[in-house]
Amino acid sequence: MGSSVWYIARPGPTPEDAQLRIDELSAAMRAAGLIAGEDDPDSILGAAQGPAYRPGPRAEESLPPGYGRATELRTNGAEFIAAAIFNWSPLNVDEFTAPCCGALIDAGEIVDKLGTAAGVEKDFSDSAVTCPRCGAPSGVNAWAESGFMLAGCGVGLWNWQVMPEVLDPVRRLARETLGPELVEDGYKI
Repeated sequence: MGSSVWYIARPGPTPEDAQLRIDELSAAMRAAGLIAGEDDPDSILGAAQGPAYRPGPRAEESLPPGYGRATELRTNGAEFIAAAIFNWSPLNVDEFTAPCCGALIDAGEIVDKLGTAAGVEKDFSDSAVTCPRCGAPSGVNAWAESGFMLAGCGVGLWNWQVMPEVLDPVRRLARETLGPELVEDGYKI
């Protein structure tokens, strides 16, 4: 089994009070029993972008029988990110539909521009990339078929089951602390 991450994040540019919001989300998840223990960077893959904690006693209590439990895995953390989140999952396609003109664009023509704008420059503007067909500017998230490429801040759930029984309590707390509008997406490694 490979590892996976599912992001629940605030859309748009990183707010000035991102660290406060992320700290509030972390505290709320701890109080709800969704996370526990001390900061454990080994609970996620790669370099942590913020504190990471293991699932708490209530993280999987609503999980139906027969589903694997993240608590049984070495990689199973909740990573709290108070900076822009680059989610490369939408880049893993063979072609894109241009949001401006509807043209089908081979991934090789646009993926580097999207990856640079989202992953390196963290460009949230509506003119981050230019369509190679019609020349119109657009934001990076407009090119994502679903989910997002770039978000303002949020939590990454490593190997947590992507199902309402597990994610809904996190979503509720994220709406209370990050704001009512959320974006979600993830990928398997």
